Amino acid sequence: MIIKINRNSVIPSEHIKQRKKLLKQAAKGDIDAQITVAHYYFTGQYGFEEDEHKAYEWYSKAAKQGSGDAMSKIGELYQYGFGVEKDNAKANLWFLKGADQGSAEAQFQYANALKQQGDYRQAYQYYYLAAEQQYPEAEDEMLRLKHTTALIDK
Repeated sequence: MIIKINRNSVIPSEHIKQRKKLLKQAAKGDIDAQITVAHYYFTGQYGFEEDEHKAYEWYSKAAKQGSGDAMSKIGELYQYGFGVEKDNAKANLWFLKGADQGSAEAQFQYANALKQQGDYRQAYQYYYLAAEQQYPEAEDEMLRLKHTTALIDK
């Protein structure tokens, strides 16, 4: 078994082969491969050098092809300033784009943004959309929002 050293980690030879194959698929436009490559660049897994900007580039390629999940990840990058300048307005725009593509994660994130802005009714609608897709925390947030708005309406 041949291994290579990547900064502080040892990379098994099978990961090197998988990495090459994955990059080839991503370069050909495979959306799932692009999202996976982006994730590995973001986390520095499987022989990928941790690089938030490259993660942004690969998520962008998948987003250009209509991936709502990639759009949601771009929103998170802007929300926290990973690989891009922190910008909540851009984050929310990407969450909305992803939500419109049907991404449950983006719907949940956009609902969170709406809730922070005090738009509880619309936030509830986006939580509902995410909950319909079994997004884990969406139903809990809907219940909290119902309780909050009930208190506000009194």
